[in-house]
Amino acid sequence: MVDSALFVKSYSVPAILRGEETRTCRFVNSVNKPHEEGDILWLSSEWATHKISNSMKIQDAIEYWNYIPPLWIKGLHGDEETPGRGKWRRPRHMPKVFAHIFCKVLDVRTMNVQDISALEAEETIAKYLVDRWGNGDIRRAILSLSSQWNDKKTDWQFHTARRLKREKELTYRSFYSALWDKFFFGRRRGWDTNPPVWNIRFKLDKFIEPEQADLQPFEWPVELDH
Repeated sequence: MVDSALFVKSYSVPAILRGEETRTCRFVNSVNKPHEEGDILWLSSEWATHKISNSMKIQDAIEYWNYIPPLWIKGLHGDEETPGRGKWRRPRHMPKVFAHIFCKVLDVRTMNVQDISALEAEETIAKYLVDRWGNGDIRRAILSLSSQWNDKKTDWQFHTARRLKREKELTYRSFYSALWDKFFFGRRRGWDTNPPVWNIRFKLDKFIEPEQADLQPFEWPVELDH
């Protein structure tokens, strides 16, 4: 059954579709497992519909036109300007009816984030980003990560750099720890706090290519009466 959404960054979309990302870690916020083996999760990334929907709640747009508008998924359709595409919307605001990518849960277990192995880290987004940002070079990918997301408020880069200097060899686990600090160091849940997480392993179950009709503005209602 389709259990719930799996919220991901846009760069995870192609990695999951290629089968290169098959593992993720999420914070433990409850004693109950978030998913069970066999659950089907629908992938939710940044998304957009036709630009005429920009000022509308998407559910109102669906009800008004009585069908689902064309859909763009960031990471699948790129970030460049596309005629007719509206604003990018947050993953948490994607309605379930817009789901086009489905993943099947294979295993769920609890651990502390530092317990992830180098092999398991390779199954996360780490390998895909190391190949994309560092051409396979982990050190170069970490430097690229730091330069792309320079955050003077938290100084996570300096903290992470000091920690990684103590490692004899950089692995995918090293890169994953840097990525973790980028997102959570400023929230006081960085790598060194070693928070408990759910280690979720999954695989791509189904992908449905979203419709992208080449509609001109005059083919869409231009005056809304409600």
